[in-house]
Amino acid sequence: NGGVEEQLYPSSYNNVYRVAASTNTDAMAGFSSYGLDVDYAAPGNNVYSTTNGTGYGPMSGTSMASPVSAGAAALIQSYFNYTNAFQIGEKMKQTCDPMTGAQYTAGKLGKGRIDVNNALTQAAKSLCMNPITIVDGNDNIFMPNENLSITGTFINYLDPSSSSATATLSIVSGGTYATITQGNFSIGALATLGTTNNTSQPFTVSILNTAPVNQLIKFKVAITDGAFTGNQYFDITVNVDYLNITINDVFTTVTSKGRVGYNLDGQQQGLGFQYQVPSPTDLLYEMSLMVGTSSAKVSDMFREATTGNNDFASTTRVFKVTPSVVSDFDADGKFNDAPSASGALPVDVHHSAYAWSTAPYRKFVIFKYVIKNSGTTPLTNLYAGLMADWDIVNAGQNKSAYDATNEMGYCFDISSPAGLYSAIKCLTNLSTVNNYCVDNVAGGNGGVDPTTSFSTALKYTVLSTPRNADGYGAGGGDVMDCVSNGPFTINAGDSVTVAFALIGGDNLVDIQTSACAAQDKWDGGCTGFGVNEIENDNFWMLSYPNPATSSLTINYNVVGYNDAAIRIMNSLGEVVLTQNNISMGRNTFSLDVSKLNQGNYFYQLKAGNAVITKKFTVIH
Repeated sequence: NGGVEEQLYPSSYNNVYRVAASTNTDAMAGFSSYGLDVDYAAPGNNVYSTTNGTGYGPMSGTSMASPVSAGAAALIQSYFNYTNAFQIGEKMKQTCDPMTGAQYTAGKLGKGRIDVNNALTQAAKSLCMNPITIVDGNDNIFMPNENLSITGTFINYLDPSSSSATATLSIVSGGTYATITQGNFSIGALATLGTTNNTSQPFTVSILNTAPVNQLIKFKVAITDGAFTGNQYFDITVNVDYLNITINDVFTTVTSKGRVGYNLDGQQQGLGFQYQVPSPTDLLYEMSLMVGTSSAKVSDMFREATTGNNDFASTTRVFKVTPSVVSDFDADGKFNDAPSASGALPVDVHHSAYAWSTAPYRKFVIFKYVIKNSGTTPLTNLYAGLMADWDIVNAGQNKSAYDATNEMGYCFDISSPAGLYSAIKCLTNLSTVNNYCVDNVAGGNGGVDPTTSFSTALKYTVLSTPRNADGYGAGGGDVMDCVSNGPFTINAGDSVTVAFALIGGDNLVDIQTSACAAQDKWDGGCTGFGVNEIENDNFWMLSYPNPATSSLTINYNVVGYNDAAIRIMNSLGEVVLTQNNISMGRNTFSLDVSKLNQGNYFYQLKAGNAVITKKFTVIH
C-alpha cells in the first residue's frame, strides 16, 4: 500500500503471486504498490466486507485485493480440479482483463485485472521458466570480466504449446554493465505440464569491467507462442562486496562492512544463516558487529529503528584467501568506522572468517575481528560483540538463554518438532564474556526495548551488561541476542582480537558439541596449537571446559575402529587416567580430574592404529 514502485516481501519472492489493487474503473488504486514483479490486480478499493470487531463496511487496500484473488483461485480450482497449484494461478493470470493507466501500459500491473468468468470459459496458454539457475563456473559471486550461464526449466502449465514457442533474454536495466552473448532458446511443442530445459544451450552473459560495486542488473525472459506472450523478470547483483560461505552445514554470508548474513537491510544480498539439516532453513533476520566505549559511542550496522546504521565502511573488500591457510574456506578483509554519524571511536577492523567441511566442525563458522585503535588517545571501556536478531522457524515462538560453561548465547524454536537452535559462542576470553538476551517486543519484558529506537545507549547496554535469559514465558516470543567481550583498554596504535563461532544445530547438546569443536579449532588452528595425529569424519574427539576444574567432558566419534580407549597423560607423557573399552559411535562422557594437580595435560583417543591427542589445562 505504498503507492510506489517497489519490491516487498514475501510478495516478491519466487513462487508467490503478487497482487495489486484495482478500482471499479479498472485503474490502479492510488494506494497500491506496483512493479514488474506484479502478476495481476484484483478489486481492492471500497470493497464491502466484514469489519474489525463487528459489522460490515467498505474497506480499501491490497489486503482486500489479495483475498478477492484467493476466492477466485478457489472457484477456478473447484471447476478444473488441477493437479498443480501453478495451473490455478496461471489460469487466473492469463485470462485477465486489460486495465488503464501508465503503470499497466509499462507492464507494472502484470496481466491486468482478474476475471473469473474468463478463467472458467476461455482457453489459455502459460509457459514459464522456473527455476532459473545462474552460475559463473566457480564461486557464483558475479564479478567483472566473468561469463554467466543462465539455465532453467521451461514448463507449460495450461494448453499445449506449438512448435514455434521461443524464449528470449534481454536486459531491462543496468545494460551498460553487461552484454548478452547468447539470448535465444527454442522451447518447441510441450503438452500440458510438459517440460524442457536449456541446459545444452544456456543463455550467456558477460559482466563488464566497468560495473560499479553491488550493481543491480535486471533481466527479462520473454516467452512467445503465437498470440501468447509472457514476461518473467529476475535480478543479478554483480561486483559484490560480500562472500557466500557454503562448504558445510551452515551457509552464511560475510560482508565487507561488519554485517553478517545479509549485506543490506531487509534480508537482501546474502544467505542469512541457513542450517542445512535436514533441509535449508534460514535462522537469521539480521546480524552485525558492534563496537562501543560508552552510551554515546557505539559503531555498528544494526538497525536503530527500521533500518540499519551505516557506521562501517570497507577499506579492503572481503575476499577468499586462495589457497586457504587456516580452514577449508578462509575469508579476509578490512573496514573502519569513519562514516559513523555519532562520531567515530575511531577503529580499524581486520576481519576474517573460517569454515571447515569435515565433522565435527561442519556446524559452525568462525568470525575473527582484530580491532585497532587508529586514534591518538586510548580507548577505554571498549566492548566488541555480535548482535543478532534470530528468527528461527516461527519467530514469535523463540527462546534465548546463556550457556556459561561454553560462553555461548543461544536461541531455539519451541513451536516445531525439529527444535532448531542457533548460537553465538565467544572464543576469546581475554576479558569478561557478556551475553544479553533481548525481547524484541514493546516494553522489552524487563530488558531494553528495541522496538521504538534501538539507540546507541541501549546498544552499549547490551554490549556491556548481562541478561542471560529472555523475559518471555514458556510460550516464547521474538528474541535477539548479543554476545560480546570486554571491557578493553586499547592504547593508540594497539589492537585487541575478539572471535566468535556462529553455530546451528538440532538441540542443545548438538550446539554444545559444536561449541567445543569451535573452541578446539580456535585454540589449535586459528591462534594457538593443537596435536592431531589422525582425525576424520568417523574418528574425532573434543572436550570442554578447557581449562577444567573438577570434570572434563569428552565428546567423541568412533566408527569402523576397534578397541577404543581414552586416557589422560601429564606433561611428561605419564598416563594418569584411563577409560578402556569405550562405546563405539558418537558418545559423551565425563572424567573426574578434581584430584589432578594444576597444570597442562593431554587427553588421547586411541583405537587400533588411529590416535588423536589434544591438550587441556587443569585449574583449581
